[in-house]
Amino acid sequence: MLYEVLTGDIPSAVTRSDNVQKVPRALDRVIAKCCHRDPAKRYKNIAELRDQLRKIRVQVETGSGKNGESAPNSGKSRQGGPSLRRIIASLAVIGIGIGAYFTMLAAEGYRHDILARVPESPRSSTGIAAPEASARSGADTFSAMKPIIESAKKLAQAKLSDMENGPHYDHASWLIEEANVRWESMTESGGLASGWPVLHRYLAVLKWPVGMTFVPGGNVTVPINDRTETYTARAFLIDTNHVTASAFNAFCIKNKWRIPNGMNPGEYPARNVTYYDALAFLYSESTPKQLPTTAQWMLAVESTNQNPQDNDGENSDNIQPASPLFWSGYEWLRAEVLPDSVENQFGQKIPTINPSSDQQGNAAAALEYTAFEGFSPNLGFRGVLEFPTTLKEARSDFNLTDESRFDYHHSYRT
Repeated sequence: MLYEVLTGDIPSAVTRSDNVQKVPRALDRVIAKCCHRDPAKRYKNIAELRDQLRKIRVQVETGSGKNGESAPNSGKSRQGGPSLRRIIASLAVIGIGIGAYFTMLAAEGYRHDILARVPESPRSSTGIAAPEASARSGADTFSAMKPIIESAKKLAQAKLSDMENGPHYDHASWLIEEANVRWESMTESGGLASGWPVLHRYLAVLKWPVGMTFVPGGNVTVPINDRTETYTARAFLIDTNHVTASAFNAFCIKNKWRIPNGMNPGEYPARNVTYYDALAFLYSESTPKQLPTTAQWMLAVESTNQNPQDNDGENSDNIQPASPLFWSGYEWLRAEVLPDSVENQFGQKIPTINPSSDQQGNAAAALEYTAFEGFSPNLGFRGVLEFPTTLKEARSDFNLTDESRFDYHHSYRT
């Protein structure tokens, strides 16, 4: 009855202030006296009990009590704690959400910042030879190219002596001999077209990083929808092996990049990587690279007379897989001319290639198209380095002039 009078609720059991929010602590003493075993120590009459309850009721309604004891408010003081905790918890959740949002924005901004720095040019966006420089401006001429080639020749021959017993020595020596023969037979009537193959061979020796293979330029037929088109590709260097999982993991840790699922460190192919993952990794290297185009990959297959994944490892100049696990894998190629049929509601797709799907060396039969944000356990990548297509780029990249007094160790970018 006392509980019902004070709280308006009907109790289901004997209640106390320590387990029921609405019961003030002062009421415990009143209940204890009412239920005392000795009748002489109980309240003598209703008037006495009413006086005690009136004092408690005043404390409940005013929120204050005698002798420094405050009776909890029947609904406010006790209930304020949980409400405050709920507010704090809500603010914490909101704070975590805001922090995650801005962290995501920062990561996305960082990714776009890296990708924005990936160089785009006529030769790097398609990998197909740009028009002859002489057709664009009168700056590049046969007479202007000759001293550049002479400078590159002397620097390449100087570097060859340091490459002795190295993995590329035999191939580099052969390239220099071939370039020398072409250089001696060059005539002005051949124009720049006859000079670029010579210059690129000398530059390959100067800029040849360990783990890359030189692919001479040439004509290559690229399939587009139900037709084929022939392109002329300049010489380039291509990674002998695909990018490994250990190398990609190191890149992710250093640059705070997302580590793809299933990317276990080791000398296995990097997998589950998107198109943007591949671009960011390649451009982060000390010598920024690009993904190979369809034309470049097909030219690499044809120039080595074998499928890049079918090498037995005996010839170090061929494109070798680091692991047989990748024989059934795909690799990202650079976006270039995309067939109309690969457009869908998700936008453009990017070409990928599975060299092992064709055993005749015809890379066209192995082409597939994948969404740029797509990834797969058997989808990896490798990079290419492209050579200059103008004399200005050659001078800038290698500090080439008509004077050959430069030490080659300091005359090209590493």
